[in-house]
Amino acid sequence: MVESADEIIKLSNYLDEREKEAGLKSPSVSLLVGIETALGYLNREKIINSSQRVVGFGFGSEDFITDSGISRDNLKFVKLELALCAKAYGKCFIDKVYPDFSNLVAFQVECEEAKSIGANGKSVIHPGQIKIANTVFSPDDEEIKVAREIVAEAERVNTGDAFNYKGKMVDKPILDRYRQILKYGEING
Repeated sequence: MVESADEIIKLSNYLDEREKEAGLKSPSVSLLVGIETALGYLNREKIINSSQRVVGFGFGSEDFITDSGISRDNLKFVKLELALCAKAYGKCFIDKVYPDFSNLVAFQVECEEAKSIGANGKSVIHPGQIKIANTVFSPDDEEIKVAREIVAEAERVNTGDAFNYKGKMVDKPILDRYRQILKYGEING
């Protein structure tokens, strides 16, 4: 539960010392920062840029709801802002837990909604949620197949410009997106 950049800076300095003592290269330890209060949310940009150790945000909705008074139904804007902030700085965003672990259909819907706003994953609180989260946030076989074809075609034409793939234009941002799909497929495959 981080509310200021100073907290991360102090922790990072502490970790620098421990890593040095252990003979580790710094920074060996990465931080996924928990944003769980209104103050942490307001300081999100300072927090994400406070240390090279910070790899992204994890959203703690239960504490956030308690702290802010915002209802669960109105968290989409908060999550979108956190995702955009993380992505603007090349970091990840991990969406909040879904506390009703017995309702796997609703959990899947919430995973799909989180993915649609740019989340890289979802926190889970029950083993039954793991497979669903992995399935939603990992590219499927067809996405990987298409990504391989498009990347191969880009290498074949090697113009650096837009090109035609089965009647669709592929330019740099689209090609980069397909490269990301391959990267995520390798990580999760």
